[in-house]
Amino acid sequence: MSAHLCLKCGENRIYFDGICRSCRQRQRREEILNLSADEVDAMILKIADRIGEIEKWQEIYNDFWALFSLLDIHDPRIARAAAAAEIYYPPELYRGAPNDVRDALIAKLDSLQDNSKNALNHLLCSLAWQGDEKTAELFYELYQNPRPWRKKLYVGTEIYAQIGGWSFDETGERKSLVFDKCLAVVRVKDGAEKNGERERGDDGAGAQGKSESTQNGGANEGVSTSLRNERANFKSDAQKDASSGLNLSKNAKDARCECANQNADEPVRIGRPTGQKCEFCGCEMIDMLRLKADEPRLAFLNLKHDAIFRCCPTCIGLVVYFCKRGADGEMELSCEGEGMEKSYFSQQDLVRLCGMKFKLSGEVSPFYGCFSELDVTVGGYPQWVQDAEYLACPSCGGTMKHLAQIPFGELVQGEGIIYVQICEKCEVLGGCFQCT
Repeated sequence: MSAHLCLKCGENRIYFDGICRSCRQRQRREEILNLSADEVDAMILKIADRIGEIEKWQEIYNDFWALFSLLDIHDPRIARAAAAAEIYYPPELYRGAPNDVRDALIAKLDSLQDNSKNALNHLLCSLAWQGDEKTAELFYELYQNPRPWRKKLYVGTEIYAQIGGWSFDETGERKSLVFDKCLAVVRVKDGAEKNGERERGDDGAGAQGKSESTQNGGANEGVSTSLRNERANFKSDAQKDASSGLNLSKNAKDARCECANQNADEPVRIGRPTGQKCEFCGCEMIDMLRLKADEPRLAFLNLKHDAIFRCCPTCIGLVVYFCKRGADGEMELSCEGEGMEKSYFSQQDLVRLCGMKFKLSGEVSPFYGCFSELDVTVGGYPQWVQDAEYLACPSCGGTMKHLAQIPFGELVQGEGIIYVQICEKCEVLGGCFQCT
């Protein structure tokens, strides 16, 4: 079948009958958000009764992931069924699990001598998601006094804790790496929300794209090694396409004129051209995210000034960017890594991204962004495509906190997610990119 635009959204190009994957996901999400209490309970019972099927990555897995991410459901019945069956993946099964389940996980961990079948890794990930104070004490104890099997893992418990959205320092003091509250930022089209979806957010398709390798939190592959490989592949692929890209600095003026008023009054702005050229590839630098500090709905972020994250849309796949407000009020931009030699982000891509309109919507599940790569979320938990990658603040060295998730691939008809983080102490924003 020849290529054609999706009949529902009119934007995504497909090569088959029906609607595009994004639209299917949105439909699935609406189905889950509209479930009655009785229907939700029936789904929970089904998952618990058929927990052994969750490893098949089909109906039971997708149902669990939809309830967890969209409705913030982590039911003890599911956790107990999983523990009884000694199923430890996905680790989100154990989010906030009760004490008896936690103790069963610890007992199982104590019985292991090695990482056969990745069991140690899965148990530590599960405990990280369980995450109560006893688990935190255990992780700190294992950090101070590693067991023999620690040598078989790539990282220690201080990194495993991050999978559950928390960490601890050398004294054992615990720190949250996430905001419990989450708001959706939805794209609007022709004055209405895209595809006529509800104001609370967008989307609806299960966890089909989430594979086991994306949840290992750095244990199956070394964190630094996997990320280096990912970025090397990204650079190689991008260079193949660079010949078709444009140096946006030559055409940025027109784009800025078209996009200057985009979302001007909105408390959250996505994709605004700056006129600044990337030092690596010459592409137009973009204010990928701007959050207004005086917006009441964003008060939970405790921003002292508007939060701005600026990056190159071409080099974000290779470079980690840090943004800080200088003493004169101007942005100070720094980065880690080496970018592309030539831009592959076309003028058409720039105009498309910067011309999109967004609005800050209502509060959603803290795991809303984990359901699918469709909407921007502010606060909540990140959906890591690869290993958890919380950045170190370049000013104080502390672990940064997840601030926002931008489904960059969905916005530019590509793939990948931009994760924006913040050091609340230093008021520094950082951002990194992951893709499959």
